[in-house]
Amino acid sequence: MLTLAVAATTLLASQASNLPSVQIDWTGQPVPISALIYGANDSQYHHIKWSMFRLGGNAATTYNWENNFDNAGSDWKQSSGYGWTMRHTPVANRSVPAAAIINHHETALQMGARSIVQVNLMGYVAADGDGSVLESEKAPSKRWVAVKPKKPGPFATKPDLSDGVVYIDEMVHHLVQKYGPASSSRGIYGYSLDNEPGLWHHTHPYAHPEKTGAKELVEKSIAAAIAIKAVDPTAKIHGFAPFGVHEYMALTGAPDWPEIQKQNGYAWYIDYYLDEFAKASKREGKRLLDTLDLHFYVGGGVIEEGGIDAQLQSPRAMWDRSYTEQSWLGEVHPTFFPLIPRIKKSITKYFPKTELAFSEWNTERPTTLTGGVSTADMLGVFGQEGVHSAMWWSLLGENLTPAQLAPSKSAFELFRNFDGKGGSFGDLGYSVKNPDAKALSIHASKNSATGNLHLIMIGKRRHVPIKFQVALPETGLKVISSVGFGQTFTNSLGPVKCAKVDGKWLEVELPKQCAVHLVLSK
Repeated sequence: MLTLAVAATTLLASQASNLPSVQIDWTGQPVPISALIYGANDSQYHHIKWSMFRLGGNAATTYNWENNFDNAGSDWKQSSGYGWTMRHTPVANRSVPAAAIINHHETALQMGARSIVQVNLMGYVAADGDGSVLESEKAPSKRWVAVKPKKPGPFATKPDLSDGVVYIDEMVHHLVQKYGPASSSRGIYGYSLDNEPGLWHHTHPYAHPEKTGAKELVEKSIAAAIAIKAVDPTAKIHGFAPFGVHEYMALTGAPDWPEIQKQNGYAWYIDYYLDEFAKASKREGKRLLDTLDLHFYVGGGVIEEGGIDAQLQSPRAMWDRSYTEQSWLGEVHPTFFPLIPRIKKSITKYFPKTELAFSEWNTERPTTLTGGVSTADMLGVFGQEGVHSAMWWSLLGENLTPAQLAPSKSAFELFRNFDGKGGSFGDLGYSVKNPDAKALSIHASKNSATGNLHLIMIGKRRHVPIKFQVALPETGLKVISSVGFGQTFTNSLGPVKCAKVDGKWLEVELPKQCAVHLVLSK
């Protein structure tokens, strides 16, 4: 690793009073930062200290827990077999019911992470491992097994492979019998109500050839949630995992959505989904949806048209009211940005106290420095905005070398293992007033156990450093750690000398295009 050493005569040559000032409300009410925002999908890259694993995706929509087959749909020749969902599971375990889930959860337990498992709402799962399904074998046919939320009779010790039905509640019971409920130390944390339902007609045309209906998804989701909660009342329910803003808006053109929207005055599909779950929860006497679960990928022309600078700015679309989202989404749906405050507005109106998750997300180009820096910024945003959980998706598969993955790995380590000893960003977040969000991001926190103050500083300038000062809550503080990665030094974490304390001010010269974690203590 390289060290960035800046001469004192160059660094911070200006007086503190002449530098742009970042104000942090250290005396205000802090926002709890959830440790579950540092997650990933299905235990990708085990050498990163993830906090949560999700088993989900397109193939998992058709995963049959009884026989462990799934169907790849349009991702790969409509092929059924021991596919993507089983890719990490030992061959010797293929005959074990729920083998993919068990392997996934055991990995999570070994790493001290929580796990969330996708359940099937589409209606059918793979019946066999006989390869490609033909168009003439569309569901219902012998190539598919129907899925139902609730089993009418008692649960079996071993699932019946001959009854032609797979039951959601029986799967949950099977897992509870093995690991205990979600509230136990080894239990599965929660269940995700399928994946990107607005695309089922595209990803799985032989199982669900028609566009998903707005009412159809709500009814299937509520039925599954009731069935799951009946078996494990402590399990958390996440839904509905839409692929992006177009699905947030109208479930990707659900045929019955225009009439539902017109009759009820909903701004977008998210409103309807929350409202129906709130009504169902009231009827059932229990909360049926714990977390509104969304997917978000930077793209839609942002990087293609705006390049590196646009990618560095992209996390601002999640929180910054002064920022104009740079893709066509910002042009077509300007009133829905910044995204997180707009989502929270819907939650407050239709189903208060529902948590928010992003179970798939990426800022694109994860092997580049820009991808790593923007990933670090997004993690900081999730913390400052009170996001409950988030699971990164690499986009480039699971075969990247350590060198290729270094920028993104460094982004997560900045928050989860900055000192190589498990040191993490604080658990209490504080509001920041930043005079130049285009050039700089600051994420501030305190460790409630140690009292140490933590700053994640993101430098977005690619050609020159940025000088500024940060107001501190008291005198007598000193910098006890300063590590980061960036353009001037390295893609892996290393020491960075870029700041000093002057009374109640921290004076900083942040290098070009970088991310730095600085710790202050008495």
